[in-house]
Amino acid sequence: MSNKPMASLEQIRLEARLLAIENILAGLFAAINRRDGISLDQFSAAAEEMHQELRQQLVVPSPDPAIPDVVAAEVEQAIAALLKKIADYAELALQSENRLPQELDIPASEKRWRG
Repeated sequence: MSNKPMASLEQIRLEARLLAIENILAGLFAAINRRDGISLDQFSAAAEEMHQELRQQLVVPSPDPAIPDVVAAEVEQAIAALLKKIADYAELALQSENRLPQELDIPASEKRWRG
């Protein structure tokens, strides 16, 4: 049995909302990139540049010197996960032959959330 506390209903709602926003954002980025002829490599290079800028701008005041490192790692992990979703949606769009989004399968990276 886990000692991890159960999430509150509010935490679950916030996680669900965040997941929905991430998926919509990933789908939009994939569609825009596909429409504009931007390759995944080009997008990844631009995203890495934005990531570097964010890393330089991220300032987390804390008396504990470990906290800024933890926050930076969490942000980097969140960015990597979002980029993975964008790549999954871009791949799915290529395979979809322009079918409507509701007709498409959920990317493999998201199926674990659907239970």
